[in-house]
Amino acid sequence: MPAFDALGKRRPINAVAVAKMLRAMLTENLGYKELGEVSGLNRKTIERWLTPMRAEKLVCIGEWGEDPRGIRIIPLFKFAPDEPNVRRPKPLTGAQRAKRVRDKYRTDKLYEAITGVSYVTANKARKQTAHA
Repeated sequence: MPAFDALGKRRPINAVAVAKMLRAMLTENLGYKELGEVSGLNRKTIERWLTPMRAEKLVCIGEWGEDPRGIRIIPLFKFAPDEPNVRRPKPLTGAQRAKRVRDKYRTDKLYEAITGVSYVTANKARKQTAHA
């Protein structure tokens, strides 16, 4: 399976790239992006390597990371032979999501009061242009 380096040149996947991934997964839980940075491989190649490792129970999901929206859907892998995968957390309820939005709004207001700098989000900008 060839991989591509930073210059776009094809290079063979060797044991060093896989060893770098495994060594990194020994110390912490890593997602596809972090494993790619460590090994120099792209996501698809990492998936091809992790799939048989997970089938043989060498690698498991150690925890679930948050995406940019704050939803825990990104699997973070660790090297832990014969350990079970961590279950994916249940999605937030409507009340929990509303509380998260209210807390963010309070934090923005506090930041604005302390620094005097207004933090403008896309929603605030839309509301201001709609009323103008």
